[in-house]
Amino acid sequence: MSQKIAFRLVRMSNRGTAVRQESMAETFLIDAFQWRFAPAGGGAVTQSQIIGLMQKVVAAGYDLVKTETLRNFDGVRGHTLGQGQWN
Repeated sequence: MSQKIAFRLVRMSNRGTAVRQESMAETFLIDAFQWRFAPAGGGAVTQSQIIGLMQKVVAAGYDLVKTETLRNFDGVRGHTLGQGQWN
C-alpha cells in the first residue's frame, strides 16, 4: 500500500489556453479541460498515488478522457511547461 500524498493543481487549460478565474470572458471554452497536478511537497509520485488522485476526480463527478504522466529523467524535466506555468 502506498503512502497518501497531497496534490496541488498547477494548471488548468482548455484547448491549450490557460483557464483562470481572471480569464477573459471572450475565451471560447469547450467541455474538455486539461488539468496538471503536482505533488504539493515536490518529490516523486508512485503509480498507486496517481490512481488514487484519479479516483478522487471521478468521485467528484468528472469524466477522465485521457491521462499522461509527466516525468523527469535524471533530475531533468522531460516535458514542457504549459502556457502561464512557471514550475
